[in-house]
Amino acid sequence: MSCPDCTTGGLLPGKPTGTLSTQGAYLASGPSPGRAIILLTDGFGLPLKNSKILADDLAKELQCDVWVPDYFQGKLAMLPFERAYLHTKHLVFVGRPLLDVNALLLPDRAGVKIPALRVQAEGVFSECKGTSSFLEYEFKDYKGTAHGFAARPNLEIPEVKEAFERAFQQTVDWFAKTLPV
Repeated sequence: MSCPDCTTGGLLPGKPTGTLSTQGAYLASGPSPGRAIILLTDGFGLPLKNSKILADDLAKELQCDVWVPDYFQGKLAMLPFERAYLHTKHLVFVGRPLLDVNALLLPDRAGVKIPALRVQAEGVFSECKGTSSFLEYEFKDYKGTAHGFAARPNLEIPEVKEAFERAFQQTVDWFAKTLPV
């Protein structure tokens, strides 16, 4: 699914405080060993500081490491939106799922078989509600938002700023409730 909001958005205030590993992944360190979050960026990848700042904030709130892999190798996604995520849609796991829980900030939900938090724009929710693909999960409808509001919000719009802050807190609460210690 691609839309004009895939290529627009705002910058989060602040400066990233984590470190880049030798493999290019960003690490926001937390004090608790034994659990970690892998934050996958949107098509802007690591060059946009927003994913790093979100990782820093999640690490602080949840007291665990947050890794942000650089799967676009320091660049923006150069492929069409759907093809950019192709490698993550066709993974096959035998036995136990690789992840215990997830939180999706993008509309794609195909194949999700573990507890899922979805932070979605109003239009995405209305497209899937009442269809056979509508799954049971925690869901909050953020009125007045567009695709990307939870990753690249325009904080000058009060409604978007409030939705971004509520979505971030929803994400923290979801991981606090579902991420094994």
